[in-house]
Amino acid sequence: MLERCGGFCANLTFSYAKTVFKAYNGRVKTWYTFNEPRVYCGQVASYPFNATLTPGVNSSTAPYRCTYNLLKAHAGAVKAFREMNISGEIAFKNDDYVGMPWRSDSTEDALAVEHHAAFQIGIFSNPIYTTGDWPEIVKETLPAEYLPRFTDQEKKDILGSADFFAIDSYRSQWVKAPDEGIDACVANTSDPLWPVCNETVLFDSDYGWADGPAADPLATWLQATPVATRTLLKDIHSRWPSNKMYVSEFGFAEPYENEKMDLSQIKEDVDRTNYFLTYLGEMLLSIHEDGVPVQGAFAWAMLDNAEWASGTSVRFGIQHVNYATLERTYKRSALSLAEFFASHLQD
Repeated sequence: MLERCGGFCANLTFSYAKTVFKAYNGRVKTWYTFNEPRVYCGQVASYPFNATLTPGVNSSTAPYRCTYNLLKAHAGAVKAFREMNISGEIAFKNDDYVGMPWRSDSTEDALAVEHHAAFQIGIFSNPIYTTGDWPEIVKETLPAEYLPRFTDQEKKDILGSADFFAIDSYRSQWVKAPDEGIDACVANTSDPLWPVCNETVLFDSDYGWADGPAADPLATWLQATPVATRTLLKDIHSRWPSNKMYVSEFGFAEPYENEKMDLSQIKEDVDRTNYFLTYLGEMLLSIHEDGVPVQGAFAWAMLDNAEWASGTSVRFGIQHVNYATLERTYKRSALSLAEFFASHLQD
């Protein structure tokens, strides 16, 4: 449907945005143009989406063409938002993390972190928050046929097109350089890790410890890493400064929760509760010790729901949902969150 309408930058797309702005003006305080564009544009390269790619675009170039057009569409929507004097604030939602060098004494791993940050967050955030242009690492790696270069006018339109910085901050991980080295990877477009030329690691380089307690086995990407999250928030504010930051999503899939049958056991989601409280504690340290302007944190999820390809088999909710009756029951994590905010929020 999007392709038939002319893509992100078509007039119909902006007309849709204006219609939504007008309909909800005064009722919505915080607006997001796109949710996790890194994930969205990454999916374009996979089946079934790659079966309908525009002529001249293939699975290798599609994520980056998507990124280019998505940023222009974001800037156009924000321009309309401001010209219409819509109440509230507007930005988009980042996800992922900057990362930590797997080997603290490795210059290659430190450079791998820079590659990871540039391709995962910077490719969207540099144009909006710092330079109006792609990160230098990205431009040095990707030719223009993969990632079109912005015109001077496009840079001007995109730079500053956000009122705050939002990050879906679930976890952080170690990052290492490819075994063949970053320079060799960047120079070889056939390298399996090209163009990002870094890889993430779930265990430390010294003793093989995991980077944090694991979530449900159906959420293999997720570990609880509260201390690393404080570092992430500080890194983000240093790299992409803004007057306001939201942790726009964070949450945890309680291990094997979907296998439990007794509601009294389900309600005692102690791992999720610990995740939320330790993360919130680190956010307070970010605010008061690091000077990071975190002004909101949004727990995922309000209730159990369909989670991507895992469907209803993995649960993130602070409310249990009986999928047969749709009855909801608060878990310990919901009550702990309510108590935390009641005792820490100030008028």
